[in-house]
Amino acid sequence: MNRYLFAFIFLSLFITHNVPAQNRLTDQKDIREFLYSKYRKVETSSIAIKQIEMLNTIQKIIGADSLFRLEELGKSFEGRSINLIRIGTGTKKVLLWSQMHGDEPTATLAIFDILVFLRDNQTTDLLKNLLSKIEILFIPMLNPDGAEKFSRRNAQGIDINRDALRLQTPEGRILKKTRDRFNPEFAFNLHDQSPYSSVGDTDSLAALALLAPAFDEQKNDNEVRLKAKKMIVYILKSLQKYLPGKISKYSDEFEKRAFGDNVQLWGSSTILIESGGYIDDPGKEYLRKMNYMALLSSFFAFADDSYNPAATSEYDSIAFNKRTFCDLLISNSEIVFSKGAYIADIAINLDIDASGVPPFYKGGRISDIGDLTNLKGIKKIEGTGYKTFPGKYVLVNDLSELEENTRIIELCKNGVTTIITGKPVIENRKNPFQIIQISDIAFSMLKSKFDNKYFSVDDLYSDSNFTFKEKNQLNNTIQLMKPANLFLTNGSDIILVIEGIVKFANGILINP
Repeated sequence: MNRYLFAFIFLSLFITHNVPAQNRLTDQKDIREFLYSKYRKVETSSIAIKQIEMLNTIQKIIGADSLFRLEELGKSFEGRSINLIRIGTGTKKVLLWSQMHGDEPTATLAIFDILVFLRDNQTTDLLKNLLSKIEILFIPMLNPDGAEKFSRRNAQGIDINRDALRLQTPEGRILKKTRDRFNPEFAFNLHDQSPYSSVGDTDSLAALALLAPAFDEQKNDNEVRLKAKKMIVYILKSLQKYLPGKISKYSDEFEKRAFGDNVQLWGSSTILIESGGYIDDPGKEYLRKMNYMALLSSFFAFADDSYNPAATSEYDSIAFNKRTFCDLLISNSEIVFSKGAYIADIAINLDIDASGVPPFYKGGRISDIGDLTNLKGIKKIEGTGYKTFPGKYVLVNDLSELEENTRIIELCKNGVTTIITGKPVIENRKNPFQIIQISDIAFSMLKSKFDNKYFSVDDLYSDSNFTFKEKNQLNNTIQLMKPANLFLTNGSDIILVIEGIVKFANGILINP
């Protein structure tokens, strides 16, 4: 009898060992590499998509495929539909909602990519096995009214994520009703956070922040929260190859009004994913892919419970977010102004134009001045020995002269950051300068004094006779929230910062 038992065990181990890699749910490395190789990005008009494009995109992906069941859950405050996508037939359920803050679209876009993966790979044994064990429930774009304006709150002006108790928003009521209807074992609350958080005290940006929200003030653990912590450890290990040292933990302060904290309390193991910052990735394109990886990896781990052996002590050791970065930090330079000079650091943060494809940085502003040794710069200029001045202006009526490289370098060497013109401005992202159009009358007025001259804002405001409606647009000064148009000099070395981005350094155009 023992011989037969031994033979059975040996045969079982042999068969398990020889199952093709893509058919094994328990091999974390194989699944991770399979997911990464199968990633396909779904193109959209911009990252700031509105509900109509979201619905059209989903319809194009799922079509009439019976894998997907689409239903309307209800309407937003302004009457836009909020929808549920159901995939899989398993008894174990996982609920995910994205964009409950309308200006946080990264996970919504990642859901598109996940839907494509599920559609294109549904005939593999791997996917058949997965979807026979679990049911995935997506609510993409919970706050379509906020998405319409690319704003955090809903049309009532309420933060939906602070409405879990009163349920005065239709969006909040829909989320609560859906959670109660399906009673999912796991829930994922998908957000975007500031791109300026660090992983603890390290020099790494927090690309993602994860959290198993507390369900009480004491931050106690129960079986529900412990499962969420274990899944986070699994996700952390799944992404370690792609985001080494770049994953932090979100603040775990209990917020009694928040959905994440309450969904945990109501019995669904809840995981918060916040998409943060990644160098030279204004549209969070790479973090979108990491959301795809994190969520799909967790589905496989949920299906076969392979997350369960994870040690919650590893969750506890994840460093918390710290908001310690700025886009550009100029340290220890001598700031020169009309009444003297002083040594200070300058922090600059960039705005993002989310309307284009791809999104791009635009319109950097000075976010802080002084002793900023508590900050780190994503990009840095060591300003010791440099004098820093506000950028200069020059009048250019024929913008075609800015197509000549020699002319551009000449202007840069003279500290010009801003072109003033009387002609219509055609967007040209290769042009390094800020360009401001003013009226013909105002242009003629300035030309009478500053023709063929480089001039500063002090020169402009020193003559009270110069009054025109566009004058307030000409504000190159080193002050909080002013445009970051600066030039730094140290002997013959010149650095030009235009709208928060270094465009010229030591005779070389950068990002022309």
